[in-house]
Amino acid sequence: MLDMPVYEESPLVQKFSPTPEASSNQLSMAFLNELADMLIAYHPSWQTVQWLRQRFPAIRFLLCSEDDMADREPFLGFEEFGFYLMAGGWGCASLTEDIDKSVGVVIATVES
Repeated sequence: MLDMPVYEESPLVQKFSPTPEASSNQLSMAFLNELADMLIAYHPSWQTVQWLRQRFPAIRFLLCSEDDMADREPFLGFEEFGFYLMAGGWGCASLTEDIDKSVGVVIATVES
């Protein structure tokens, strides 16, 4: 288990509790907006993604470079990163623009 006291003690993270309803693994715009606020404050990193995976085990999180996303536009874009939505399903991993069908977030960092 990762010990991430810097995240847990932050007032922003104490407020950051938009877990999806117990009956649903779906993401919401409110969740993505609060996730963005946290990542803007702490910057996306492997440690952050590990912490998110532990905090929200029903949601998939992946960190990569925006270069890995080819010519796709992010679902939500910010100065330091973009969010791409992972589609649910039994086949190979894929992306979706439909938040109601998403099961995770790809956090693609923008190289400066």
